[in-house]
Amino acid sequence: GVINPFGAQSADGQALLDKAGASGLILFGKGTTTNFDARASREIGDWFGAGRQAAIAVGTEFRKEKFSQVANTDYAEIVVASTGVDPNTNSRGDRKVYAFYGELNVPVLKDLDLTAAVRYDKYNDFGNTTNPKVGFRFQPTKEVLLRGSYSTGFRAPSLYELNAAQTFTNSSTVSDPKLCPTGSGSPLLCKTQFQVLNGGNTQLQPEKSKSATLGFQFAPIADASFGIDFWWLRLKNLIGVIGDASLYDPANYGQFGQYFHRNPAGQLSTDGTACPGADCGYIDVRQQNLGGTNTNGFDLNGNYRLRTAYGNVNFSLNSTYVTKYEFQEYQNGPWNQ
Repeated sequence: GVINPFGAQSADGQALLDKAGASGLILFGKGTTTNFDARASREIGDWFGAGRQAAIAVGTEFRKEKFSQVANTDYAEIVVASTGVDPNTNSRGDRKVYAFYGELNVPVLKDLDLTAAVRYDKYNDFGNTTNPKVGFRFQPTKEVLLRGSYSTGFRAPSLYELNAAQTFTNSSTVSDPKLCPTGSGSPLLCKTQFQVLNGGNTQLQPEKSKSATLGFQFAPIADASFGIDFWWLRLKNLIGVIGDASLYDPANYGQFGQYFHRNPAGQLSTDGTACPGADCGYIDVRQQNLGGTNTNGFDLNGNYRLRTAYGNVNFSLNSTYVTKYEFQEYQNGPWNQ
């Protein structure tokens, strides 16, 4: 008789509600990056008599990264059922990265420049990688310019993606793909919310890419120009989360069954008080290395300057036309257009 569910609370009713609440700081997190880099460049002569100097640039980089995320244990124990944060969370990670890079630009003809660049990175947690880039710039007349490039790329998972605190929470409304493949049946198995695990994944691998461009720029008069650039991009090992439509599809259970960690009864938990613990049944929805993305298209640009007695008026257009975009929701999965 203390709580009034139909109107304003009395002082005793409000005090009882306040006593039932628990507020506080649940996690302490900190990330630091220390970086040192040095670079130098100079001209090195007209190697081919093109009338312009070749140039070289070199550089080096050292980076140290640290990450930590620690639970406020006393408070986390009170709210573990609703937050899914393990009171014993003590996630830490660190890495050292060394890099060396260089770029060489060489005019080989009066109207043709070639560029070559390379970057070497060494991660103490992912090994080393070398990524080159080559390009050209050809301008046979003042009005016409052709340009192009090809390069590869690399992105290591961040320390947060690797080491973030792991927490349990509710899934969206789904059905157990093994025990409820038809989507109808027991409310403990079908169209319900299960416990899922979020957080860092130390098994992640780097993302990699290849890209190329080829462009044309034309300036028929001093105040007007337009151009088109074709671009081509291929990405693989993209870091992300498997979509629910694929993860809970009974047809995919043979492939994704590894992410379903069942309790001793062979089921998935629907009660947050079970996780973490020996009776916790959950789905691992941490970030994974998914499939790839393939895309290409054209960048279009146009510029015109109108000169008037009152000043200049500039008109411009920048537009992208995508001719292809396909992606995989998971490793070796079908390509979605």
